[in-house]
Amino acid sequence: MTFVVIWVVAGILETAVLLLTAWYQVYKKTGGNFFRAKLGLVAKDKQIWKFVLSTNLNQSVKLASRELDVLIVGAVLGTAATGIYKIARQFAMIPAKLIEPMYQAVYMELAALAAEKRFSDLKHIAAKTTIIGGIATLSIWLLFVIFGRRILTILAGAGFEQAQGVMIVYMFAFVIWGLSFCLPAGLLAMGKAATCLIVSIAVQIVFLPALYLLLKSTGIIGAGIAQIISYVVYAGLMLLFFTKSYRKEQRLD
Repeated sequence: MTFVVIWVVAGILETAVLLLTAWYQVYKKTGGNFFRAKLGLVAKDKQIWKFVLSTNLNQSVKLASRELDVLIVGAVLGTAATGIYKIARQFAMIPAKLIEPMYQAVYMELAALAAEKRFSDLKHIAAKTTIIGGIATLSIWLLFVIFGRRILTILAGAGFEQAQGVMIVYMFAFVIWGLSFCLPAGLLAMGKAATCLIVSIAVQIVFLPALYLLLKSTGIIGAGIAQIISYVVYAGLMLLFFTKSYRKEQRLD
Protein backbone atom coordinates (compact mmCIF):
# COMPACT_ATOMS: atom_id res chain seq x y z
CA MET A 1 0.00 0.00 0.00
CA THR A 2 2.88 2.38 0.77
CA PHE A 3 4.28 1.79 -2.72
CA VAL A 4 0.87 2.42 -4.34
CA VAL A 5 0.38 5.68 -2.40
CA ILE A 6 3.86 6.96 -3.34
CA TRP A 7 3.28 6.00 -6.98
CA VAL A 8 -0.12 7.75 -7.16
CA VAL A 9 1.03 10.90 -5.34
CA ALA A 10 4.13 11.17 -7.56
CA GLY A 11 1.96 10.87 -10.68
CA ILE A 12 -0.45 13.54 -9.44
CA LEU A 13 2.39 15.92 -8.55
CA GLU A 14 4.06 15.39 -11.93
CA THR A 15 0.87 16.27 -13.82
CA ALA A 16 0.06 19.20 -11.50
CA VAL A 17 3.51 20.75 -11.97
CA LEU A 18 3.23 20.39 -15.76
CA LEU A 19 -0.26 21.95 -15.79
CA LEU A 20 0.64 24.84 -13.49
CA THR A 21 3.82 25.57 -15.45
CA ALA A 22 1.85 25.64 -18.71
CA TRP A 23 -0.75 28.01 -17.24
CA TYR A 24 1.98 30.27 -15.89
CA GLN A 25 3.63 30.51 -19.32
CA VAL A 26 0.31 31.38 -20.96
CA TYR A 27 -0.33 33.96 -18.22
CA LYS A 28 3.03 35.62 -18.95
CA LYS A 29 2.41 35.66 -22.70
CA THR A 30 -1.16 37.00 -22.51
CA GLY A 31 -1.04 39.30 -19.52
CA GLY A 32 -3.39 37.10 -17.54
CA ASN A 33 -6.25 36.83 -20.04
CA PHE A 34 -5.93 33.06 -20.22
CA PHE A 35 -9.34 32.00 -21.48
CA ARG A 36 -9.59 34.63 -24.20
CA ALA A 37 -6.10 33.76 -25.38
CA LYS A 38 -7.06 30.11 -25.60
CA LEU A 39 -10.18 30.87 -27.66
CA GLY A 40 -8.18 33.26 -29.82
CA LEU A 41 -5.66 30.55 -30.61
CA VAL A 42 -8.39 28.15 -31.73
CA ALA A 43 -9.99 30.85 -33.86
CA LYS A 44 -6.66 31.77 -35.42
CA ASP A 45 -5.55 28.25 -36.29
CA LYS A 46 -8.30 25.74 -37.06
CA GLN A 47 -5.67 23.03 -37.52
CA ILE A 48 -4.99 22.89 -33.79
CA TRP A 49 -7.76 20.33 -33.23
CA LYS A 50 -6.29 18.08 -35.91
CA PHE A 51 -2.90 18.36 -34.21
CA VAL A 52 -4.34 17.57 -30.75
CA LEU A 53 -6.37 14.62 -32.04
CA SER A 54 -3.48 13.14 -34.04
CA THR A 55 -0.91 13.44 -31.24
CA ASN A 56 -3.27 11.95 -28.63
CA LEU A 57 -4.22 9.06 -30.90
CA ASN A 58 -0.53 8.51 -31.59
CA GLN A 59 0.18 8.17 -27.86
CA SER A 60 -2.82 5.84 -27.47
CA VAL A 61 -1.52 3.55 -30.22
CA LYS A 62 1.91 3.37 -28.56
CA LEU A 63 0.38 2.71 -25.13
CA ALA A 64 -1.83 -0.07 -26.51
CA SER A 65 1.21 -1.70 -28.11
CA ARG A 66 3.10 -1.69 -24.80
CA GLU A 67 0.26 -3.64 -23.19
CA LEU A 68 -0.49 -5.98 -26.09
CA ASP A 69 3.07 -7.25 -26.40
CA VAL A 70 3.00 -8.48 -22.79
CA LEU A 71 -0.32 -10.25 -23.43
CA ILE A 72 1.05 -11.90 -26.57
CA VAL A 73 4.19 -13.10 -24.77
CA GLY A 74 2.02 -14.50 -21.98
CA ALA A 75 -0.33 -16.25 -24.41
CA VAL A 76 2.49 -17.85 -26.39
CA LEU A 77 5.15 -18.60 -23.74
CA GLY A 78 3.35 -18.52 -20.38
CA THR A 79 3.64 -16.52 -17.18
CA ALA A 80 7.26 -17.38 -16.32
CA ALA A 81 8.51 -16.08 -19.67
CA THR A 82 6.29 -13.00 -19.29
CA GLY A 83 8.01 -12.13 -16.01
CA ILE A 84 11.43 -12.41 -17.62
CA TYR A 85 10.23 -10.36 -20.59
CA LYS A 86 8.86 -7.56 -18.42
CA ILE A 87 12.12 -7.31 -16.47
CA ALA A 88 14.11 -7.27 -19.73
CA ARG A 89 11.81 -4.65 -21.25
CA GLN A 90 12.03 -2.37 -18.21
CA PHE A 91 15.83 -2.29 -18.40
CA ALA A 92 15.84 -2.10 -22.20
CA MET A 93 13.78 1.10 -22.12
CA ILE A 94 16.39 2.97 -20.04
CA PRO A 95 17.95 4.64 -23.14
CA ALA A 96 14.53 5.93 -24.20
CA LYS A 97 13.84 7.32 -20.72
CA LEU A 98 17.16 9.17 -20.72
CA ILE A 99 16.75 10.58 -24.24
CA GLU A 100 13.08 11.58 -23.93
CA PRO A 101 13.79 14.96 -22.23
CA MET A 102 16.05 15.81 -25.17
CA TYR A 103 13.14 15.11 -27.54
CA GLN A 104 10.86 17.45 -25.60
CA ALA A 105 13.49 20.18 -25.56
CA VAL A 106 14.42 19.96 -29.23
CA TYR A 107 10.79 19.96 -30.38
CA MET A 108 10.33 23.50 -29.04
CA GLU A 109 13.39 24.67 -30.97
CA LEU A 110 12.28 22.94 -34.18
CA ALA A 111 8.76 24.36 -33.88
CA ALA A 112 10.18 27.88 -33.53
CA LEU A 113 12.41 27.40 -36.58
CA ALA A 114 9.50 26.03 -38.64
CA ALA A 115 7.37 29.02 -37.68
CA GLU A 116 10.15 31.32 -38.89
CA LYS A 117 10.52 29.30 -42.13
CA ARG A 118 14.15 28.49 -41.28
CA PHE A 119 14.00 24.96 -42.64
CA SER A 120 17.72 24.62 -43.34
CA ASP A 121 18.43 25.31 -39.67
CA LEU A 122 15.66 22.89 -38.70
CA LYS A 123 17.27 20.12 -40.76
CA HIS A 124 20.71 20.89 -39.31
CA ILE A 125 19.53 20.75 -35.69
CA ALA A 126 17.48 17.61 -36.31
CA ALA A 127 20.50 15.87 -37.86
CA LYS A 128 22.89 17.01 -35.12
CA THR A 129 20.50 15.97 -32.33
CA THR A 130 19.91 12.61 -33.97
CA ILE A 131 23.67 11.92 -34.02
CA ILE A 132 23.88 12.82 -30.32
CA GLY A 133 20.91 10.55 -29.56
CA GLY A 134 22.46 7.70 -31.51
CA ILE A 135 25.80 7.99 -29.71
CA ALA A 136 24.08 8.19 -26.31
CA THR A 137 21.85 5.15 -26.84
CA LEU A 138 24.71 3.13 -28.35
CA SER A 139 26.90 3.93 -25.34
CA ILE A 140 24.20 2.78 -22.92
CA TRP A 141 23.67 -0.40 -24.96
CA LEU A 142 27.39 -1.23 -24.85
CA LEU A 143 27.40 -0.64 -21.09
CA PHE A 144 24.64 -3.23 -20.69
CA VAL A 145 26.35 -5.66 -23.07
CA ILE A 146 29.40 -5.61 -20.78
CA PHE A 147 27.78 -5.28 -17.34
CA GLY A 148 24.20 -6.34 -18.03
CA ARG A 149 24.27 -9.58 -16.05
CA ARG A 150 25.72 -7.85 -12.98
CA ILE A 151 23.22 -4.98 -13.23
CA LEU A 152 20.30 -7.42 -13.45
CA THR A 153 21.55 -9.37 -10.44
CA ILE A 154 21.95 -6.23 -8.31
CA LEU A 155 18.71 -4.47 -9.28
CA ALA A 156 16.34 -7.33 -10.14
CA GLY A 157 17.75 -10.07 -7.94
CA ALA A 158 19.28 -13.50 -8.45
CA GLY A 159 17.46 -15.65 -10.96
CA PHE A 160 16.80 -12.89 -13.49
CA GLU A 161 20.20 -13.15 -15.20
CA GLN A 162 18.46 -15.13 -17.94
CA ALA A 163 16.72 -11.92 -18.97
CA GLN A 164 20.05 -10.53 -20.21
CA GLY A 165 19.83 -12.04 -23.70
CA VAL A 166 16.41 -10.65 -24.59
CA MET A 167 17.26 -7.37 -22.80
CA ILE A 168 20.35 -6.81 -24.97
CA VAL A 169 18.51 -7.60 -28.20
CA TYR A 170 15.47 -5.53 -27.16
CA MET A 171 17.65 -2.60 -26.09
CA PHE A 172 19.37 -2.50 -29.49
CA ALA A 173 15.99 -1.48 -30.92
CA PHE A 174 16.31 1.71 -28.88
CA VAL A 175 19.72 2.35 -30.43
CA ILE A 176 17.88 2.46 -33.76
CA TRP A 177 15.27 4.70 -32.15
CA GLY A 178 18.05 6.96 -30.88
CA LEU A 179 19.20 7.43 -34.47
CA SER A 180 15.73 8.59 -35.52
CA PHE A 181 14.10 10.04 -32.40
CA CYS A 182 14.31 13.63 -33.64
CA LEU A 183 12.51 12.96 -36.94
CA PRO A 184 8.97 12.87 -35.49
CA ALA A 185 9.71 16.14 -33.67
CA GLY A 186 10.67 17.64 -37.02
CA LEU A 187 7.51 16.34 -38.65
CA LEU A 188 5.36 17.74 -35.84
CA ALA A 189 7.14 21.08 -36.17
CA MET A 190 6.23 21.13 -39.87
CA GLY A 191 2.59 20.39 -39.07
CA LYS A 192 2.64 16.68 -39.98
CA ALA A 193 1.04 15.22 -36.85
CA ALA A 194 -1.24 12.99 -38.94
CA THR A 195 1.82 11.54 -40.69
CA CYS A 196 3.33 10.55 -37.32
CA LEU A 197 0.07 8.80 -36.45
CA ILE A 198 0.06 6.88 -39.74
CA VAL A 199 3.66 5.76 -39.14
CA SER A 200 2.80 4.56 -35.62
CA ILE A 201 -0.14 2.52 -36.90
CA ALA A 202 1.94 1.04 -39.73
CA VAL A 203 4.68 0.05 -37.26
CA GLN A 204 2.18 -1.75 -35.02
CA ILE A 205 0.73 -3.60 -38.01
CA VAL A 206 4.24 -4.93 -38.62
CA PHE A 207 5.28 -5.42 -34.98
CA LEU A 208 2.41 -7.40 -33.48
CA PRO A 209 2.25 -10.20 -36.10
CA ALA A 210 6.07 -10.35 -36.19
CA LEU A 211 6.13 -10.66 -32.40
CA TYR A 212 3.71 -13.58 -32.43
CA LEU A 213 5.49 -15.46 -35.25
CA LEU A 214 8.98 -14.92 -33.80
CA LEU A 215 7.92 -15.98 -30.30
CA LYS A 216 6.58 -19.19 -31.83
CA SER A 217 9.73 -19.87 -33.82
CA THR A 218 12.59 -18.55 -31.63
CA GLY A 219 11.18 -18.23 -28.11
CA ILE A 220 11.50 -15.18 -25.87
CA ILE A 221 14.45 -13.77 -27.83
CA GLY A 222 11.97 -13.28 -30.67
CA ALA A 223 10.40 -10.42 -28.72
CA GLY A 224 13.64 -8.45 -29.01
CA ILE A 225 14.01 -9.30 -32.71
CA ALA A 226 10.44 -8.17 -33.40
CA GLN A 227 11.16 -4.89 -31.63
CA ILE A 228 14.25 -4.32 -33.78
CA ILE A 229 12.22 -4.99 -36.94
CA SER A 230 9.55 -2.52 -35.82
CA TYR A 231 12.08 0.24 -35.15
CA VAL A 232 13.83 -0.32 -38.47
CA VAL A 233 10.44 0.20 -40.14
CA TYR A 234 9.78 3.19 -37.88
CA ALA A 235 13.12 4.86 -38.64
CA GLY A 236 12.81 4.20 -42.38
CA LEU A 237 9.29 5.65 -42.62
CA MET A 238 10.12 8.64 -40.44
CA LEU A 239 13.20 9.44 -42.54
CA LEU A 240 11.18 9.09 -45.75
CA PHE A 241 8.37 11.40 -44.63
CA PHE A 242 10.70 13.89 -42.96
CA THR A 243 12.77 14.22 -46.15
CA LYS A 244 9.63 14.54 -48.27
CA SER A 245 8.10 17.20 -45.99
CA TYR A 246 11.36 19.12 -45.73
CA ARG A 247 11.75 19.30 -49.51
CA LYS A 248 8.14 20.40 -49.91
CA GLU A 249 8.54 23.20 -47.37
CA GLN A 250 11.77 24.30 -49.03
CA ARG A 251 10.02 24.57 -52.40
CA LEU A 252 7.10 26.51 -50.90
CA ASP A 253 9.50 28.82 -49.11
